[in-house]
Amino acid sequence: MRYSQAELHGLLHNAEVIGRGAFGTVYKCSDGLRDYAVKLTSDERSYQREVTALGTLHHRNIVSLHGHGHYSAGEHALVYEFCVEGSLGSAIRDRRLTPSMGLEILKGAASALACAHARGYLHGDLKPGNILLDKNFSPKVSR
Repeated sequence: MRYSQAELHGLLHNAEVIGRGAFGTVYKCSDGLRDYAVKLTSDERSYQREVTALGTLHHRNIVSLHGHGHYSAGEHALVYEFCVEGSLGSAIRDRRLTPSMGLEILKGAASALACAHARGYLHGDLKPGNILLDKNFSPKVSR
């Protein structure tokens, strides 16, 4: 789905920063019905690559891209599902996982990567901070 600039500004109106990386800044946003993670980036090439990849990759363990759009001069937005349990990295640091949960997370992440590789995509930056966890601690591979 293509978001208009006005829709993106509305989503980001009361947003809070939840992450920063080489590719951009990620905000937690809400439209009143659900929460989203919105990544703002000025990297046009990475933005286009992400839109193309997530537009074709659909897997239960790959983060869902709800939409994207032009946010402001030179800045683009990617609107993702929000993963309430944060990253695998934070779950490890906070000791919120049992060994069996860790095994299931690794299996799910491996399945997501196998799906991406079968379609010709290489992640290139897999780390605990790029594996997000939903409310059931199911992994969602992101970039």
